[in-house]
Amino acid sequence: MYRDLWRVHVVAVLGFLAALGAAIEAGRQGDDIKASLLVLAALACLGILVAPLWLRRWAKRHNGPPGRHESGRVKD
Repeated sequence: MYRDLWRVHVVAVLGFLAALGAAIEAGRQGDDIKASLLVLAALACLGILVAPLWLRRWAKRHNGPPGRHESGRVKD
């Protein structure tokens, strides 16, 4: 699934860079509210990039190692 969404990740990287640059520029001009909102937008884009990695790590921890599973076997 992570490899199928590469276009979303490219847009998220571009959005992160654009929002961060615009936030810096708004901060220089003294528009604190606009800069804060743009920083939140940059963090949202960063979340899109980090979430699949975190979800994959969480799934590996809860599903165990790959291989044979004994879920269908009745234990005595």
